[in-house]
Amino acid sequence: MTEIDTASVTPATQVPIGEATKQIDEELRALIVKALAVKTRSYSSFGGKETGNAYQAVRLRDEVLAGFRVSDEEVWAGLGVEGRTVIDLGCNLGERTRLAVRAGASFAEGIEYEDLFVRIGGLINVYNRMHNILLRQGDVTKPGCLEESYDIVACFSAFVYVRENLEEIPWIPERSATASSEADLDVFSKFGEDDLERCLEAEAFTGREIGGEDDLLDVLIGDLVDIEVTRQPSS
Repeated sequence: MTEIDTASVTPATQVPIGEATKQIDEELRALIVKALAVKTRSYSSFGGKETGNAYQAVRLRDEVLAGFRVSDEEVWAGLGVEGRTVIDLGCNLGERTRLAVRAGASFAEGIEYEDLFVRIGGLINVYNRMHNILLRQGDVTKPGCLEESYDIVACFSAFVYVRENLEEIPWIPERSATASSEADLDVFSKFGEDDLERCLEAEAFTGREIGGEDDLLDVLIGDLVDIEVTRQPSS
């Protein structure tokens, strides 16, 4: 083993810890912006559907970087996520997963097929100093994608994939026992790709006529969320 003459080694310049932290923050933000600027496309495992990079608008602390879809920071309003665990199926960059944490979820997990999006989302989590969140690569079209049970299961604009694996998803009523015994289970079911299609499917699902926009909003939570919330009594 070669011995090093430590006396001849020039000591590294000392940097104040605050300055070093600021430098890491700046470099991490720059890396995230650079990664989001890459012009590339992902192809799903089911049907080869395309998704571009920077699909979601993302919050970096006090700023929001624009994406293909606008920021929807009130997406969890009124859904009672406070103190509960959340799984976001088909989470893309994980922005809505992070929004669940901001809305008070005790823990939020996102599953995304494209590993690049998972990695970028992980960098965003670190930059935002969020500790009670996990984004991981997984295929929601195949059994085995869920590793735990969750209080709230959400699918935003990814039902075309989730419906291939409905037997595993705990929003099926007979599986509702996986929810917290202390609260009702929030069951999220997505409808259609446009307002008319969602109305028709919501009518078929709920057994009641959707008479107009106000009735539709009783079934759906916002244009971009495209979900219906039903309550199952806890066991």
